[in-house]
Amino acid sequence: MASTHAILAHYDATPPDRGTWTHTALPEVLFNTMKSQDRDNGAWVATAKHLQNQLAACYNYREVADYKPAAQVAKRAANEALRCARRLHRRAEDLR
Repeated sequence: MASTHAILAHYDATPPDRGTWTHTALPEVLFNTMKSQDRDNGAWVATAKHLQNQLAACYNYREVADYKPAAQVAKRAANEALRCARRLHRRAEDLR
């Protein structure tokens, strides 16, 4: 997700030597990168954990959409997927 890459770039995270982070690794990379920026005794770690969970949820929704097209997705789940993506995007925007 572009927003996540923007957050990682902001914190000078170094991508793998070849290519970029995998979708499955990205939530943990995001958490660890943000955790290393903690300056307020754990509050930042909580934010990092929340964004890690949001990114993982977004990826799960994407997997269903891409690989299980016959699956029925409830409107509530679709709205939650959009909320997840918006939160990450807003975080990236806040860093500009």
